[in-house]
Amino acid sequence: MKRLILFAMLPFAAFAKTCVYDVTMHLRVPAIVDNMQSLGRRVYKTQLLKGQMTVKDTDREPDVTFTTLENRSHKVGLRYVSYDVGVDKVGWHAVGDNRTGVFRKASVFLSVEATPSYALADGEDNTLILTLAGCGATDRAISGYATGQLGCGCYAYGHVSPTRIYGTCTVVDTAAVWGTWRARKVKEYRHAKK
Repeated sequence: MKRLILFAMLPFAAFAKTCVYDVTMHLRVPAIVDNMQSLGRRVYKTQLLKGQMTVKDTDREPDVTFTTLENRSHKVGLRYVSYDVGVDKVGWHAVGDNRTGVFRKASVFLSVEATPSYALADGEDNTLILTLAGCGATDRAISGYATGQLGCGCYAYGHVSPTRIYGTCTVVDTAAVWGTWRARKVKEYRHAKK
């Protein structure tokens, strides 16, 4: 009997699950307007970012990867800005009820660093840095809020950023970003654990 139970458990132990989500973000970003001669300005605009992320099961927190992320509201050189995305911290949890043992409500937070295709250098002055947090059902969709900062990259291009530390004349490239995000599950497949 013990061998039968062990055999029945093997297929579950030997496979992991990977889910693919379509991601949409509506962000209020501090956009640079006409700053080629360092005489421009920075104004807040709502921009739409779309992409796809994969969530792969592991023995601990899942491995979350953005395979694509593109700004559908902003072009540089006639092309939409794309991002090289790194996920620094993942919390892919569930909240529920200790009494019933049911934990179905997803509680998700991610720390994301997205370097835009136009960036000449790495670092926060040239990067979109976000914390995404939200809840939902991981088998359908997760939604919530995004907050963080966006560096304009002005210094790397040899321009003076139209951003200052409040109340001073000190030039900085970073300013606040906020908005909403949604991840909708579009695919799921199982694979052998490595």
